[in-house]
Amino acid sequence: MRRAVLISATVWLAVAAGATAAGLAAVAFIGDGLGGVGADRPLSTDEVARQLAAVSPAPPAPATPGSAPAVPAAPGLAAPGPTASGAAASRAPGAPRVLTTPGGSLIAACGPGRQVTLLSWTPAPGYATNEVERGPDHRVEVTFTRADERIEARVECSADAPQLRWRR
Repeated sequence: MRRAVLISATVWLAVAAGATAAGLAAVAFIGDGLGGVGADRPLSTDEVARQLAAVSPAPPAPATPGSAPAVPAAPGLAAPGPTASGAAASRAPGAPRVLTTPGGSLIAACGPGRQVTLLSWTPAPGYATNEVERGPDHRVEVTFTRADERIEARVECSADAPQLRWRR
């Protein structure tokens, strides 16, 4: 009787170990292909800009001498961001725009009737995304948080371009 219990326990342990190993191998194999390489991390600002440049229309020609100078942004209002080439320029109406805060980056575009849509958002390292209102609406919002800080980002359309206001 004691020998039968010992054999049964040994067989059960062997089957359990084999099933566990097979399950772990399957999860490891499938896990690599679920989201693609690097899908488990947020995109950096540069990666967002590169991806946006790949789908956005070509940036307009650089400003010529004698054109109007850039107007500084009001406090809390983001200045026009750089284009993929690094030069600040106005974009075509409805063109997506990368906007940044200390808590993360967002991509927004304006549509008809001053409706804005949040196309994408990526928290900065150490931050998480808690609340998102992606639109289309007259105002969209995303909140980036970390243990000691909360960044609320709001985007509205002004002159056919997304304008960012954020606060801690």
